[in-house]
Amino acid sequence: MTSGYKNKIEVSVRAVIFAQGKLLVCSPVKKNYYFFPGGHVEFNELLEQALKREMREELGIKIKQYKLVGIVENRYTEDKIKHHEINFVFRVNINPKATALEDHIDFLYLPKKIVKSSKIYPINLQQEIIKNPKMNNFFWIKSD
Repeated sequence: MTSGYKNKIEVSVRAVIFAQGKLLVCSPVKKNYYFFPGGHVEFNELLEQALKREMREELGIKIKQYKLVGIVENRYTEDKIKHHEINFVFRVNINPKATALEDHIDFLYLPKKIVKSSKIYPINLQQEIIKNPKMNNFFWIKSD
């Protein structure tokens, strides 16, 4: 471990949601980047349970149509903490009128043509969506 740094392994679920040709993303209020809806898997929680809980907490919806489409490993450093995320990515179908329930996060739909030029974390998942928007084949993306 590097002096002054802490290490953190995180297991998360991420939802890729398209509605009317647009991608649903989240953004911390007053920030200029986006991320995919979802969050951390809690201890003793199955991936499916975590996905359903996160969609209920963030958007106030019960999801019924979803499919595990890939895994994205992502490593980064933030505030002297080294993160290693393991993201389980689900393609999710929802009603496009879902609204945000959390005050610190904004949700918006980005047109596909804007997805390419936006900053959506994890970036390697954004790149996969640009390359393979239908997500027909299971993917496993490893961070450098």
